[in-house]
Amino acid sequence: MVILEWVATFFGVLSVYLLTVGRGLGWPLGCVWIVLTGYVYWDGNILGSASLQLFFLLTQLLGWWRWQRGNEPDLRVSSSFLSNRQRVFVLLTLLLCGLGVAVLLEHLGSRSVWMDSFATVGSVFAQTLMVGGKRECWLVWLAVNLIYVALNFSQQIWGFFILYALFCGLSVHGWRQWTRDHAE
Repeated sequence: MVILEWVATFFGVLSVYLLTVGRGLGWPLGCVWIVLTGYVYWDGNILGSASLQLFFLLTQLLGWWRWQRGNEPDLRVSSSFLSNRQRVFVLLTLLLCGLGVAVLLEHLGSRSVWMDSFATVGSVFAQTLMVGGKRECWLVWLAVNLIYVALNFSQQIWGFFILYALFCGLSVHGWRQWTRDHAE
């Protein structure tokens, strides 16, 4: 399983880096990463994060399709900010969904229920914002990645621990890249 973690880590870093700099090639490479990651988490009985990979696969395919059909090859240029009202809605909905998923994961006997719940729900929100071209996706990703650093450390999934630590830096890089020339 350790080799699979490292192969997934390679594809994950490459995919996310490409997306931070607005390159749509990150979408198909992300599909490879997602399939491998789902298997690792399933094998480790981290059910929320394992199941999340199905959602990621669908949204990666949607993002890839959207990028191929778009007029602008640079994702950063076509992105926009959420309104303040949308930000509040996203935050409150994320918190409520996180609580609900934690109850479900507890019932299913998953490990690290609270971290898994908020990492899973936060990932859904961040990915949805990313596919929708919202710049705040990178701030949500930063919070999610910090949770995944702690989750993977606690479960001793070292390849993914390093992956999500790298993703923290890439989230900051993505935020800077997507907002540097587009102050609104």
